[in-house]
Amino acid sequence: MSHPIKTLHELSSEARHVLYERLGVSNTVRFFNQFEAGEGNYTEERDATCGGASVDEIADMIQKSEASRHVG
Repeated sequence: MSHPIKTLHELSSEARHVLYERLGVSNTVRFFNQFEAGEGNYTEERDATCGGASVDEIADMIQKSEASRHVG
């Protein structure tokens, strides 16, 4: 069985309708609020926090931090 491909607008509209019916308006609004756009510049903040460290270096920092929290 073949289903026609919906436009993004059609898909979004149907998804909102399903959520409204299943969750109610207030819970649907609460659900969508978790996806609102953030603020700031993630790339600049990441670079300032990580100082250009590689993924392996960051993983090592996390492991050391976790280990130090469990030592005492």
